[in-house]
Amino acid sequence: MPWLVSGHPNFFLMLMHPEQRWADSVLEQLCEHAQMASELAATSFGPAQVQVTRTHAGRHPCVVLTLPRPTAPTEAFMIGLVQHGPPGEPEINHINLLNFTVELVDGDPPSAAFCEWEKDKTNHVNYGHGPVPSLDEFVAWMAKLVDSRPT
Repeated sequence: MPWLVSGHPNFFLMLMHPEQRWADSVLEQLCEHAQMASELAATSFGPAQVQVTRTHAGRHPCVVLTLPRPTAPTEAFMIGLVQHGPPGEPEINHINLLNFTVELVDGDPPSAAFCEWEKDKTNHVNYGHGPVPSLDEFVAWMAKLVDSRPT
């Protein structure tokens, strides 16, 4: 699901919109995609089970999707989309989105991997394991990474 969201900048703009109907439309599409994929996975969920948080990761607009608790490795606890670029309103075709996830790592006890899907949607970078973060910890972690990069 992370690559689906990052591949469509209009999804990000709709999730950032203050009117809930726009976010609901995106969540319905994402959950339909997740349900198709769930024929192979253990988890399926609906839009009502996804929490949308509009915030900033450092100085960058950000949307965090908090998903139902994952049940299989590599499923995500949270997806963070960060608009990375100079301040202002970019054109829809020029939105640079960074896509971060907190994914389940199998183990006893289970832990989380902090990851990023790169723009080409083929590279999955794992920044390391740790306890499952809170929303605030995830946003702070994304801010630290994003603020250290040139725009």
